[in-house]
Amino acid sequence: MRTIAVLLCVFTLSGCFSLKSRYAQYSVVSTADLKNVDMSSLERMPAVARGEDMAPIILFIPCGVPKPEKAVADALQKNNAVLLENAVISSEMFYIPLLYGEVRYIVEGDAWRRKP
Repeated sequence: MRTIAVLLCVFTLSGCFSLKSRYAQYSVVSTADLKNVDMSSLERMPAVARGEDMAPIILFIPCGVPKPEKAVADALQKNNAVLLENAVISSEMFYIPLLYGEVRYIVEGDAWRRKP
């Protein structure tokens, strides 16, 4: 028990941390133009679609900036979909000071694609 307490103190004092937070929730989200899309020409896919955009942090220098729209585009591309319904966008960050870290956006939702 004492060993666990000491390890917890060491990690807390060293600055290692991981954060996850809910960024946004949308009824419908897409990166495509939906002006001429008829919902009757679409079908819902059975599995939940997931996409992400990540940027590493090396030492203390961020190597890029993740964007929620790239995470949405990734989810649509992976599933050959047109739009996501009930989409949740969340952000995650993991960082070990002066070594390595990651910042990412994750999108999950119900994918809709055109009927074959």
